[in-house]
Amino acid sequence: MKLALKINSMRLKISLCLSLLFIGLHAQNQPPMLFQMYYQGYERMPNFHFVSLSEAYFSHLEKEPPVIAEDYLEYAGFKEQNYHVLSATNRKLFLDRCGFNEKDFLFVYDLDSNITLKFPLRKLKVSAFLSLYSGENDQPFHEYDYVIGLEIDSNFLPLSYNVHQNNFAIIASENPFEKANTEIMQFTEMPYEHVPFVDSLSPKDSTSLFFFKYKYGPLQIIAMDRGEKFRPHYRRLLVYDLRRGVYINSREYFDSEGSSVAPLSIQGRNFGANQWVGPLIKGHGPILFGFSYQSFSCVNLEFLVPGQMPLPILCDNRH
Repeated sequence: MKLALKINSMRLKISLCLSLLFIGLHAQNQPPMLFQMYYQGYERMPNFHFVSLSEAYFSHLEKEPPVIAEDYLEYAGFKEQNYHVLSATNRKLFLDRCGFNEKDFLFVYDLDSNITLKFPLRKLKVSAFLSLYSGENDQPFHEYDYVIGLEIDSNFLPLSYNVHQNNFAIIASENPFEKANTEIMQFTEMPYEHVPFVDSLSPKDSTSLFFFKYKYGPLQIIAMDRGEKFRPHYRRLLVYDLRRGVYINSREYFDSEGSSVAPLSIQGRNFGANQWVGPLIKGHGPILFGFSYQSFSCVNLEFLVPGQMPLPILCDNRH
């Protein structure tokens, strides 16, 4: 009986250790929440750089108490977009609900300048203001009407730092970004007869079809664009393994009411958007970024090789 109890106890300990190990590994592989920093330049309120965390909070909107003070809810009046800094109590409530810790840091990596910025969370204001689509006539105001996030004093940014929408912000205890640089892709035109087609990828109609290529290590990235040569309305992006002679990944982009195909950065041409490839986030493969625009939502961060789901960028692009 004692031996059986010891064996069962040992089994329980082993099972518990394995469970904790699995949970730890699972937690390490959890995809990070990606945000973006932008310049808040509304004329009706103070100006600063800002990272909206609203999309991390949306699932908590119905919880009580709200993190927006009562003075700014319901029929609260309207002044400077009702901008305010959250009280210490509401700040803690907001960060706790979002899963962030005051000991964490805000890391912002900008693709254009190749600079990673680091800010202690405890030194940043958590502020809120009515979204651009809320005005005085939209009362009563609700928690959802507010953009809530981290306020960064523009004076803290390097003079060379030019924030557009080509940056990624992550809240973490350690720097989540790779040290190795991403690179701007410079495509070159590819003759139709040089494209390594397979039957499933061969286009039935080659009218208004143009091909461009970029070599990244042993991989060749091929853009199959349809429409005007430098203003396509459809793109199929193919990743070809030069060593094995096979396609390993494929993406499609097309113009729609809320999205459009970005013009390629082509060698020898000054006009075009930038596209990037390379390592970005630790524990994840090389990224692909900059191939499309979104008007009514946020673009995803895509990966070069298959097996990794795109990461949504929580840019709070509400309409």
